[in-house]
Amino acid sequence: MNHRTSLTLLALLALVAAALPQPVAAAANFDETTIVTDTADDFAGDGSLDIVAVHIAERYRYNVEERRGDDTIAVRFQMRSVDDLKCGSAIKVELTFMAGGQAKKVAGGVANAFAGQAGCVKSANDITGKTVFDATSITVIVAKAALGLTDGTSLTGIYAISYLVSAAQDVGEDVAPHPNQNAPQSAPPTSGMLSHVLVGNFPSVTVTPITPLEQFSVGGQEIKYQFAFASHPMLRDENLRVRFTMPQGWTVSPSQGRTGADPEGQLTAANDGVPRDFSFSLSATGIAEEGDVVPVLMQVISDRGGLVNVTTLTTVSGAKIPAPNPTIGLLTPGPFETGSQERRLSVANLSGPLSNIRFALEVTKPGQRATYDAEALGNGTFKATVNFKSEGSHTVDGYISSLRPSPHQQFVVQVEDGGLAPGPGVPLFLVVVGLAVLALRRRS
Repeated sequence: MNHRTSLTLLALLALVAAALPQPVAAAANFDETTIVTDTADDFAGDGSLDIVAVHIAERYRYNVEERRGDDTIAVRFQMRSVDDLKCGSAIKVELTFMAGGQAKKVAGGVANAFAGQAGCVKSANDITGKTVFDATSITVIVAKAALGLTDGTSLTGIYAISYLVSAAQDVGEDVAPHPNQNAPQSAPPTSGMLSHVLVGNFPSVTVTPITPLEQFSVGGQEIKYQFAFASHPMLRDENLRVRFTMPQGWTVSPSQGRTGADPEGQLTAANDGVPRDFSFSLSATGIAEEGDVVPVLMQVISDRGGLVNVTTLTTVSGAKIPAPNPTIGLLTPGPFETGSQERRLSVANLSGPLSNIRFALEVTKPGQRATYDAEALGNGTFKATVNFKSEGSHTVDGYISSLRPSPHQQFVVQVEDGGLAPGPGVPLFLVVVGLAVLALRRRS
């Protein structure tokens, strides 16, 4: 075979291949995956029965009346033209696949019933799940749990069949993937079937915390949790619903939406993926016991089917809370004597000195109590003047006065008449005051 003959043969093969029926390019939406493709125009006689492709999406479907929702799969049968459905006819579409060693089916239908002189009216026929349709698609929405499916389940051997529904028997028409060649079929295909793994609901909305998800509430008083909501860049004017679950004795007030016994946040997300601010305030309706931990589940639900679960934890505290452990430099370690005494210290973290903070000292002894504000000297240096009025054991409590509740640490020091021996308690106390200051900086 010479070179010219080879080129001629290749050209003929290309022409033959072009003349053969080709799979249709699937037109999946941004949150869908194509799981079935079919041969183009292989069932030209009735566009309402001609399967073009089948797509699947994982979405959260919320029922407003029942105040509950389900993780679902939305199976969209892309037909050549649902509008071609003849008056007085009904069709069914069915998807079959294997999952966990068992055969599963998802089916829905459309009927076009006579309506007298007004003509015909199309209506959806729910079979496996909720069915909706438009000019080119029939979509069946089924709860994953109803099919025994979970995130991570593998779907294999996927194929679809369209049926013409009659009183006697449903007649198989178009099989996908399969080149029907305009002849009705009902036998499953033998090749070309795809597989798909469920990965969880599409991220139609994202939630970014602005404040910590764990906070303190002094005696159950009001605190605020702040977030940034962003819808997927492909969505426009997406409505968001925010639901709350909290213990009895507590109330939530969202920044947008309704308050009361059944609070609900309601807002429209900014377009093009731009974040939008949202917050809620939490407070006790009665007496809150110190030490109680109050979980609040916030569910952010988008109309498109996104769901984000966020849990906040609020600890009921007194006016002060124990401080964590950063570091501090004591600039005037001693000696200590009764009467007024000034002590200087430096506060810094890995980023450098800290200045925009306030803290105070509370000195107590049975029958005596005094509070002293510390003075910021700049560049992370502070001074506090303490007056021990008598000898004996004193409790010194250092706390961050610019926070509520205030991080604090208590220490016991021994004061002697005529002077105070610089034992380990005082330097350790001053170190912990600095630790609390650095905790404030980290929290900010």
